[in-house]
Amino acid sequence: MNWYALFVHTGSEEVIRKYLHMYLGTSIRVLIPKRKVPEKKSGIFEACTKKVFPGYVLIQVNMSAEIYHLICSIPHIIKMLGTNASCTPIPDHEMTTLLNLINPEDIIDYSTVYMENTKVVVLDGPLMGNEGIIKKIDKHTRRAKVWLHLTGYDEPKLVDLGVEILYATQEK
Repeated sequence: MNWYALFVHTGSEEVIRKYLHMYLGTSIRVLIPKRKVPEKKSGIFEACTKKVFPGYVLIQVNMSAEIYHLICSIPHIIKMLGTNASCTPIPDHEMTTLLNLINPEDIIDYSTVYMENTKVVVLDGPLMGNEGIIKKIDKHTRRAKVWLHLTGYDEPKLVDLGVEILYATQEK
């Protein structure tokens, strides 16, 4: 089974999930990756859940012409990502990175990072062992900017993920 990306109307991702399960049952896995990020409201940081790729639904299915036409007939689906008339599977290495970051509820949770001067070490969480995709840590917003690929784009997308930051004792 391969992974594919559906381009859908933003905000209708959960409706699409219900339609896909209604039409295809358990023969399809639907993934709408979300991320937990801190947002400051009234001076207090609160955890907020946001979609990683708004307007996209990822599916794992054994694609056939019948399934392709069934999926394309579902309301709110704009198109399947791919070349011209065919849909292109998402490369395994791109999906492996994403699947390693999410928990069973399809959410990328906080990672705990230790910062000393410019050195960042991930102590716990989904970013542990994935330090190479971290572009930058923003101490003020408590977010890490990471590179994630999605098929159909030549360049990786920069995504904010929430982090809990531990500092060396002389810094803060």
